[in-house]
Amino acid sequence: MKISNKTLYKLEIKSTKFLPIIIAILYIVNTILSYYRYDIEELAMIGGMSLLPLAKLYLSSFTYKLCMHHRVFIYYIFLHNLISSIDMYTEGVLINDRGLFLLHLVLFGIFIILYIICKRRYDFSRKYGSKIP
Repeated sequence: MKISNKTLYKLEIKSTKFLPIIIAILYIVNTILSYYRYDIEELAMIGGMSLLPLAKLYLSSFTYKLCMHHRVFIYYIFLHNLISSIDMYTEGVLINDRGLFLLHLVLFGIFIILYIICKRRYDFSRKYGSKIP
């Protein structure tokens, strides 16, 4: 089975676009389930991510000239990892479990709204040919 370079290029672009969205959804599902004491290790293994693959996704989004709304989820994943790391190293001294859960939900909501705004601006600029980034 021979795969052409064009197919690989399309696959790389699709994965760069949609992998951060899938990871962000897995993060929020894992956060919700963990709050209610349903720890699914497989979900954490599939959706868990370190900063190095995240940096690769970020650089790929610039390499393939993806729009801002595709990077919103990469920013969310980074911020989610940062907050979770701070909580892990302080062992819950700074904020309790309920506060951390609400912080993650609010953060996810803000980034969803930011994604919608960026997507609408992108669609508007494509439709009317303006130079809105």
